[in-house]
Amino acid sequence: MTRQRIAKYLAAAGICSRRQGEDFIAAGRIKLNDQIVTTPATFVEDTDVVSFDNRTVKLTGVRRVWAFYKPAECITSRIDPEGRKTIYDILPPSFENIRYVGRLDYLSEGLLLLTNDGALVRHLELPIHRIPRVYYVRVYGNVHPNIVNVLAAGMTIDGIQYQGIHAEVEASEGRNTWLKLTLLEGKNREIRNIMTYLGYKVNRLVRIGYGPFSLDDLTQGDVKELSVDALDQYLQKLQG
Repeated sequence: MTRQRIAKYLAAAGICSRRQGEDFIAAGRIKLNDQIVTTPATFVEDTDVVSFDNRTVKLTGVRRVWAFYKPAECITSRIDPEGRKTIYDILPPSFENIRYVGRLDYLSEGLLLLTNDGALVRHLELPIHRIPRVYYVRVYGNVHPNIVNVLAAGMTIDGIQYQGIHAEVEASEGRNTWLKLTLLEGKNREIRNIMTYLGYKVNRLVRIGYGPFSLDDLTQGDVKELSVDALDQYLQKLQG
């Protein structure tokens, strides 16, 4: 390992983003050789021991990616100030230092990618890379026949610009309607905000795809390791 700043080291180890690393340092949660780190300008050498919340942080030379079926009613976060269940309460203990790609809100469920590669997290999340996220969305009632065109056009809500969404009306289920939505960005609560703006109530939201990966036969709480080679080939094709 070459000499590097500690926030970069934490990101490379899959603990957090560099910005989050700076927040962890300010909160006194990072130690270097058993001493609390006080500045993100601190450098890490090959022989140093870094710890996060008193757990040793190690770099790994092998990139790994997993698919996790996040259940509803848990938070995509390490700690919830409100004391709600987090994904790390569900994941095996060996995943305590593994990072998630993007977020699913408390009531949403479905595919959540996990990795030990902080740089990969940033690449998959950035809208500029136009990596599709696919969702099944169940709304109460019937939908307007023009909803496909409305969503495709994009819109601005409370000053936030949302890109166009590819939509398909899938099926009716009792008093509900299922939609299949494909997004190329992942703004906070994007689908819920758009549907509320259009007058629809979302009563179930399931992410079924992210890039080349899909939920397949996973059930809630399941974790499955994925092919990094398949992901690399997919990203290369996207770059043209």
